[in-house]
Amino acid sequence: MPRIRTPRSRTRLVALTTTAACAAGLLLTGCFNAITVTDAGRLGITVDAAGAPVLLVMLCEKGRPYVQLVEGRTKSDLESKANVQRGEWSTDTAYRGVQRLTPADPEAGWTTTESPGALAPDVLLVADGGTAEDDTASLVPVDFTPADLATLRPGQVLTGGKTVSLDSFGRYGCAG
Repeated sequence: MPRIRTPRSRTRLVALTTTAACAAGLLLTGCFNAITVTDAGRLGITVDAAGAPVLLVMLCEKGRPYVQLVEGRTKSDLESKANVQRGEWSTDTAYRGVQRLTPADPEAGWTTTESPGALAPDVLLVADGGTAEDDTASLVPVDFTPADLATLRPGQVLTGGKTVSLDSFGRYGCAG
């Protein structure tokens, strides 16, 4: 004799089917497309004796970093609005530790792909980057405005939303 499905058994069947479909969807979209980002170091911003911006590029392991400077979006901008690229630099010299990068006049070994030009006083800027050796390596970015730079003195570094000493910035604890 055939089994008669009651509304309760149909509800269970729909719930089980929905759960299985969701789990399969997560497996297909979440697990197989996961990208692990490696903590390669961090970026900070300071100023020189004349008050000009100086990026500090700290690497956890020996590598050849690249750095990009973009204008951040404002609260009124759409999420889909692309950030405006303001500068890009790279070096073929591998190092570990902290190196200086003066955007307007880069130190020896740095190559300018795009020069930032004059910085508007009310624009949020974001510096981020990675390394040539590992396309999943990421430098912890730093965001700032030119007005933030006016509050810094040489030896003070803005990083992670707070101001620290240059020595403290160099002692950043890399993950792993």
